[in-house]
Amino acid sequence: MTKRIELLDTVRGLAVVMMTVYHIFFDMAAFEYISYDDLSLPWIKIFQFSGWMFIFISGACCNFSRSNFSRGVKIFAIAMVVYSVSLLVDMPIRFGVLHFLGSAMMLYGLFGKYMENIDGKFGIGFCVVMFAALKYITDNVIVASRLLFPFGFVYDGFYSADYYPIFPWIFLFTAGVFVGRYMKRGKVSEKIKSAKVPFLSWLGQRSLIIYILHQPIIYGAFLLIAKI
Repeated sequence: MTKRIELLDTVRGLAVVMMTVYHIFFDMAAFEYISYDDLSLPWIKIFQFSGWMFIFISGACCNFSRSNFSRGVKIFAIAMVVYSVSLLVDMPIRFGVLHFLGSAMMLYGLFGKYMENIDGKFGIGFCVVMFAALKYITDNVIVASRLLFPFGFVYDGFYSADYYPIFPWIFLFTAGVFVGRYMKRGKVSEKIKSAKVPFLSWLGQRSLIIYILHQPIIYGAFLLIAKI
């Protein structure tokens, strides 16, 4: 049995904290305690990097999973439930981080074996270049089709409360895969891999259930405050 890498759990736990803080601010904007423009303030926007962290760490963790395809199917199914609920509160999540992670895990489950012989340094460098190039393209291109948003190409008026399409994010995920491979093959010291903050590690091991529950709890709390 592969020993659990505490560092990955700890970083994922930090991402959980950052995600929760950002969603508190997001719901404050929804209830007009602050403006949506305030969400662009640097000290608030930095918490959005939780999504980047989840994606990178999930890629790394794929090296230690027995069935990435099955995990991907499960997570994508949960994402569709979240999407259905998001419609009820008029905050549609059309291709959020769970949709992406489910898709990426399924893709890795199907095609990951073809990456085994790719040099890690080359792979990481290639992913960085492709991520940067596609991030620029998808951020600046509007298309007519309403069917391409899962791939990063949105139409005029598109909105999603959480949006992580296949491109460019698959390359951040894949960079994580290469880093995780270094960890699995013993090319990262045990001291680094075992580094942890106990509370963050505990959160990281429960990140999926926290992701599912935290927003309804936060939104419900603000709804209760508004009624009072």
